[in-house]
Amino acid sequence: MVECDSWPTAGSSWLKSVPWGLRKLLEYIHKKWDTNKYPIYITENGLSSKGNGTDSNPELNDPWRRDFYHNYIGQVHRAITESGVNVKGYTAWSLMDNFEWSRGYTERFGLHWVNFTDPNRSVYSSKLICFD
Repeated sequence: MVECDSWPTAGSSWLKSVPWGLRKLLEYIHKKWDTNKYPIYITENGLSSKGNGTDSNPELNDPWRRDFYHNYIGQVHRAITESGVNVKGYTAWSLMDNFEWSRGYTERFGLHWVNFTDPNRSVYSSKLICFD
């Protein structure tokens, strides 16, 4: 695996933010398998939080998550418009926070913030949903 120390990290130690890498991957797939014949559907893309507040004081202003999606979706757009890659769908990793395999509820991936200590599991919208 190739990594660069300058790549931004996420809450998960194994996640790095490299938006141009997604574009390069899409272009490679397009050249190798012809996405006009076999379109691409990106079924998961996202990152985990680096804290994101507490259940009693959630941090709903996520500029780093907003920037992540802006950059990744921008690179998908470039692959489509500049290289002719046929991407038919894009899905964010998770709409709401949920149980993550080995990390439980300690890392948050959702576009909506869930209060896990509230028996009703209150859900809050973060500020990232409104793109400029």
